Amino acid sequence: MLDGKMKHTIRLEDEQKSLHVEVVTEDGSISIEMKDKDGNSIFNKDNIQTLSLDVAASEKVVVYIDADEHKGSFNIKANGTGF
Repeated sequence: MLDGKMKHTIRLEDEQKSLHVEVVTEDGSISIEMKDKDGNSIFNKDNIQTLSLDVAASEKVVVYIDADEHKGSFNIKANGTGF
């Protein structure tokens, strides 16, 4: 179970153009906001249920997570250009 706030910076390589977000919510709530290097919000969603999506991004992204007794999982990782 996750309860509280987290902040993490992801630095993308030149060939990486997006972040892949996967969230599974079994109970509680989780909110995620992502900001680009200039502080502009590129993703902001509250009370996320189960989802999987890609968010366009480059260079540096700051991820803010706010969870209230969230039971489940989440994963945010940089995508490459693919082969």
